[in-house]
Amino acid sequence: MSIQLSTILLILLFTTSSISAQSSVLESSSGEGSLYLKGNEITANFANNEITFKYGHYLSGGDDGSTNRTLDLGLTTSIKSSERVATIFKDGEFSPSLSIEPFVALYFEVSEVSDIVLIPSYTYNISKYDLFTRDYIKVTEFDKNSSLSFAMNFKTSFDVSSEGMDMLVGLAISHGFENNIKQLTKTEIRDYSFNADSTKLITKNTTSAYEFRDLLDKEVIGTKINSDVFLQIPKAQLGGLVYGRYVDSAVDNHKISWGLGMMFTKKDEPEKVIGGLTFEFNDIRNSEKKDRLIINLIVGIPF
Repeated sequence: MSIQLSTILLILLFTTSSISAQSSVLESSSGEGSLYLKGNEITANFANNEITFKYGHYLSGGDDGSTNRTLDLGLTTSIKSSERVATIFKDGEFSPSLSIEPFVALYFEVSEVSDIVLIPSYTYNISKYDLFTRDYIKVTEFDKNSSLSFAMNFKTSFDVSSEGMDMLVGLAISHGFENNIKQLTKTEIRDYSFNADSTKLITKNTTSAYEFRDLLDKEVIGTKINSDVFLQIPKAQLGGLVYGRYVDSAVDNHKISWGLGMMFTKKDEPEKVIGGLTFEFNDIRNSEKKDRLIINLIVGIPF
């Protein structure tokens, strides 16, 4: 599938889907993950309102399996909307966030069927927020933050009842800065004007709803730990994913989430995941959490 056709498909999915859904299709609703899939891909995460482009250049070895790969260099770029998904393509209502993540993947062969991959990366993020919007007055704030991540993957293959199976296990730790935008509240202002004539007092109530975010903090330090297990049957083009997420910061205090789901892989290319559906139990320690269960639709187009 060409990149042009892939882009058209993504636009259609983003503007029509109502399903609430690291650089991989194998991620949670927040766009987090620890598993590294070789190859290039475009990923659409519908819960996170995010499109991701990943490109890798293989300095050692090949992608066709003819030689052992020992080193990948790559770049992941993500664009995200803080509003509804469809507003990504609607003028005037898009609050964008852009992330750039260069990474290195180092391969170490453990046996003929097992490998360990180490993936250090650095993420730089730029976000735009409308802190105050009313009529034709708008106050815009730009936020820039960064984080360092280190992931380790273990991949192995084995046979179960004459069916070949692959297992990919990942663990990632990241540390860096974020903002506290999602903690801040929206405020509605009501304007009152009084006009008096000779007989009575007339009160006019004009309401203007806008976002007024106060106490913005751009340097909230946070740590994230992601763990994933992906078990797949290449012949059936199916895979099962189980993951856990832990976040510790002033914004998300000891937040724990976990999920499971089914993934679909490309025929004859089991490392290329084309999408899946997961069920995530979000922030399980917070008894007042409303969106406890999140259904994630994630689409991937490898190229």
